[in-house]
Amino acid sequence: LPIAINKSPHLCEQVTSVLITPLEDSPGDSKELVIQSLIHEAILTIANLPCCSSLVPLAIKHISSFLTSRHHSTVYTGLCGLEALFKQQPPVLTKEHEKSIMSCLGHSDPAIKKRTLQLLVVLASADNVGSVVDNILGHVKRQEGDCSQLVEQVAALVERFGENLDWKASTMLRVVQVSKDKQRDQMTEKLKFLLANPLSEDKDPASVLELNRVRNKL
Repeated sequence: LPIAINKSPHLCEQVTSVLITPLEDSPGDSKELVIQSLIHEAILTIANLPCCSSLVPLAIKHISSFLTSRHHSTVYTGLCGLEALFKQQPPVLTKEHEKSIMSCLGHSDPAIKKRTLQLLVVLASADNVGSVVDNILGHVKRQEGDCSQLVEQVAALVERFGENLDWKASTMLRVVQVSKDKQRDQMTEKLKFLLANPLSEDKDPASVLELNRVRNKL
């Protein structure tokens, strides 16, 4: 359906007018579950329709209200809605929005913590990757369970957004420190290649020997 709707300006206009009604008429702090459900469905629909991008700021306003709720289910719903938006139509978040999302990492509900971590990976950009990685690694360091998937995702973020070699090296070292077992060896290999690339043109025997020493120390 999104393809058919986006091809028709008339349908786009009709759908937008339908979606804007619950978002404008419903109070942002409504505690009625049926209203919250309606708003959430509207947000998911907006996420899938590029022609409704003008409604994203209004959707974010409701999501912010969800994230500050006392009810765990409402907070979780807000995180799910925000993740859907980011995967399809990444909105521009203010520092206030980012702060409210980060605060969910300290929530008592483990399901909310897990969903927040998943969202942070999607939310990462060149501008905020430093704080996102810091928050994720800080969480992983405090956990005793299996965080191998998160560690892998952090390493991918470092490779994707890291332009500063000092930051990449120091962050990958932190990744090595929080990883375990076979993954620790894999992360160490990534750090080896980052600091001592064996594919470099310099094939001087002394240089190769020095590179091997670096690898062995790591």
